[in-house]
Amino acid sequence: TVEVTITKHGAEHNYDGTAKAVTGYDFNSNNALFVRDDLKFIGAEADSIATGTEVGKYGMTFTKASFENLNPNFSDVTIKIVEDSLVIKPITVEVTITKHGAEHNYDGTAKAVTGYDFNSNNALFVRDDLKFIGAEADSIATGTEVGKYGMTFTKASFENLNPNFSDVTIKIVEDSLVIKPITVEVTITKHGAEHNYDGTAKKVTGYDFSSNNALFVRDDLKFIGAGADSIATGTLVGKYGMKFDETYFENQNPNFDNVEITIVEDSLVIKPVAVHVTI
Repeated sequence: TVEVTITKHGAEHNYDGTAKAVTGYDFNSNNALFVRDDLKFIGAEADSIATGTEVGKYGMTFTKASFENLNPNFSDVTIKIVEDSLVIKPITVEVTITKHGAEHNYDGTAKAVTGYDFNSNNALFVRDDLKFIGAEADSIATGTEVGKYGMTFTKASFENLNPNFSDVTIKIVEDSLVIKPITVEVTITKHGAEHNYDGTAKKVTGYDFSSNNALFVRDDLKFIGAGADSIATGTLVGKYGMKFDETYFENQNPNFDNVEITIVEDSLVIKPVAVHVTI
């Protein structure tokens, strides 16, 4: 008798998307008179090849029954098969997720931006391999007022679906929905009045407000002068004006970064009267 050990060939490769293969075996006999050619391989050729592309272990399928003893000097050949495999190992990949952004001028309506751009440093790892598992709201930035609005998803919002990559390093590049403030033109028209002189004090107060943008209203422009600055008063014939100017107003609406104020003057006018004197 003779004892023979057949050790299948093995190999290791990193995944690269191409098919790999390993074939053949090593032969060892405990009797130098029984050599490799004495043991004929009678299995199918495919049984002596291990091939694979994806990550995993691939083994040849031949067994002891795949061999035939050709040496009549040995009546009993004990065959031991030592397994080995083709091993394709997973690799790492770096992915950059760039959030979408947009800029809009403020117009009082809601704006939104959604989604992201995907970039991988390995062409074999594609967008569909990285599943977004966050809430839908995390992938939308929305806003109406002036400011920056960002999507809230993070690296943890993604799941690797490709087993050929054991480690996916994700870099998030932030961007935002930006709503920018705008300019508005405001006209302040001082109130006026006319009176005939009658020896009593007269007065006029306040102003009319007009804006070229309906979103900027009277309450958005605060009068910061003294009360007396918005009153014109007089008793004698003449013109009396309120003394406030554009510096007496303060913008309260952050959606407008530039308020151009035009002051239209008017006055309290006390007119002389006719008198008939008899001498």
